[in-house]
Amino acid sequence: MGSVLIQLLMETATVKCQKTGEVIPAFYHEYVYTTPKRVGFLKGAEEIYELIDRGHSLRECMHPRFMPMLVKPRDWTGPHSGGYLHLNNLIMRTRGSKAQLDALHKAEMQQVYDGLNAVSATEWVINKDIHDIVLRVWKDGGGLAELPQRTDMELPIPVPPKGYSPEDSEILKDLCLEFLQNKKKEYGGKRLREHPDRMTPEELRRHEKRQELREVLRKAPPNCRLDEA
Repeated sequence: MGSVLIQLLMETATVKCQKTGEVIPAFYHEYVYTTPKRVGFLKGAEEIYELIDRGHSLRECMHPRFMPMLVKPRDWTGPHSGGYLHLNNLIMRTRGSKAQLDALHKAEMQQVYDGLNAVSATEWVINKDIHDIVLRVWKDGGGLAELPQRTDMELPIPVPPKGYSPEDSEILKDLCLEFLQNKKKEYGGKRLREHPDRMTPEELRRHEKRQELREVLRKAPPNCRLDEA
């Protein structure tokens, strides 16, 4: 059911490209090759991420249900008495549970009231110096003092293994496929069988080259992307 809904979303959701003005899919599916298997990712267009970012900015401007007070709140003397001056609020959330309400009225809560009153009497302030620094770092893109970055990090370019040349790309693709098939049985397929004694001279040279590249592939780091090298 979930996969069908995602498929329908990908087929119907569109956005207007800011660069070309054309209507493009809002989401797309992309495969990423990770040793020893292929993983699919659902990604969104750049306009989707900008829309989400604007949504976060709007949410930051929304008012919470209970705002901080500018004056000292009333002291708590009972489950329903205390806190805001005019708003009738409860000392804790009960989510409509009558058993919790009865327990609040029957329990000895004076020590809890005293603790809440002491905290309520403490004025809250914003450290303006720290606030200005954090705001400046965020406007500059973040990424400092454990603040997240506002832009995507660039992924490192995979380093090709030693002995690799562009002419070997087709052979390497075949070897990568063979490697994945041998490592993961769920990908199925037969193992490649080669018989050097039945090959022509040209096929024999290709076979020897495959053997050399197979050794290169075996020694390559696990995260090396040979098909993009």
